[in-house]
Amino acid sequence: MAVEWFQVSQWVYQTLTADATLQELLAGDGRVPGHQQGIYMEMAPQVDPISQRAPVVPLVVVSLVSSGVDERALCGNRIMTYPVMTITGYHRQDGAIALSKLQAIMNRIDVLLDNQTDTNPNRVWFFRDGAEVVVTNTADARVEYGVASTYRCYISVDV
Repeated sequence: MAVEWFQVSQWVYQTLTADATLQELLAGDGRVPGHQQGIYMEMAPQVDPISQRAPVVPLVVVSLVSSGVDERALCGNRIMTYPVMTITGYHRQDGAIALSKLQAIMNRIDVLLDNQTDTNPNRVWFFRDGAEVVVTNTADARVEYGVASTYRCYISVDV
């Protein structure tokens, strides 16, 4: 496969969207699980494909991080790639920030992905490299925040 990132992103998306516990955590207060897609690749859209409305938080965005050289070759054949992805959970609230809701979401994602493997069609290993908190204050006194976890994927390429 020329770009294994597509395999990895598809597996991550299917793993996260298929998990009922994560879907319940993403439903937020007073919403039904699955009311919106809730997990988006690269960026949240202006209109969610399920609800047909603007996405609401909490939500998760999975994106590829440019990490420079992401492959190793032996005798001219690529034998391993290691793309890096960031999975960010977003939330918003008025007043003081509290990460408890996002902590549960990101903990669940970590259970689903950290130290996990996939074997279709190549052998893939996932490892969390780190995390950071991003906080933004808006003009209307809301606090928008996110927790971003970085995962490295090691993919053994069949030669």
